[in-house]
Amino acid sequence: THFEAFRSLNKLRQQVGTFDVGAEFPGLPADASLLDGAAGSQCHHTVVEAVSRQIAFGANVGGQHPHSLASTDVLREARGALGDLLHCESDEVVFGPSATALVVHVARALGGTWSEGDNVVLSIADHDSNVQPWVLAAQRAGCDIRYMTVREDGSLDVDALETLVDENTRLIACGLASNGTGTIHDCHRIATLKKNALTFFDGVHYAPHNLIDVQALDADFLVVSPYKFFGPHCGALYGRRELLSSLKPDKLRVSDDGLPRDESCYLSRWELGTPSFEALSGA
Repeated sequence: THFEAFRSLNKLRQQVGTFDVGAEFPGLPADASLLDGAAGSQCHHTVVEAVSRQIAFGANVGGQHPHSLASTDVLREARGALGDLLHCESDEVVFGPSATALVVHVARALGGTWSEGDNVVLSIADHDSNVQPWVLAAQRAGCDIRYMTVREDGSLDVDALETLVDENTRLIACGLASNGTGTIHDCHRIATLKKNALTFFDGVHYAPHNLIDVQALDADFLVVSPYKFFGPHCGALYGRRELLSSLKPDKLRVSDDGLPRDESCYLSRWELGTPSFEALSGA
């Protein structure tokens, strides 16, 4: 609880003295403890400085002047950074305004490949951003919706997948950790039980505390929010390259239809409109 967190923080301060982090986090009050973890984290001063520099340029990609080239560099470097974080290739990274927006975007594309008789398996322990988009997509396609439940100890009943998943299961969506209890789910086991289904993991609540390796998880999709780990407000998605290339996302006709590369100024077919270069410079 917040009370227990505050009491533990005060005890630690008494043992080791005042934390010398104020200068690194400009928004951190000197006379208060911020315990609203669900609202995100404080931005590090390097993030604030990077965002400030980028927003002063006001330039889009595609030009040959220095400010435009700098925006292209931001896209390329941000993808590389998130690729390093998630252990994937940079062209498998998609950016968006939030993790929720990215889940909805992928749900629309995946849902278009489902049909009546298919089913999806969701988790009752998840944030609704990784539940309701799949519910809506399944309802539009006429799919059955199944749920993993929670055991008495708060852990997700992953073993239930042995009976929930069958040859018609198209998706298993689950968080790496619960945003409500902090329980870490056994997503490695989920990957071994998925059969022909795709997996979509919500890493938003896990990423601030542990390293993520999408290869080890055998994940098909995974989403995180940089603002949960000292970054700006935006969302980042990992998608397996062959899926990002073959699925049909909602997009404009004038948008590039490939994955990020030099010829596309490192824009992705999954990204709508002009990206927030300032947010990506901080990510």
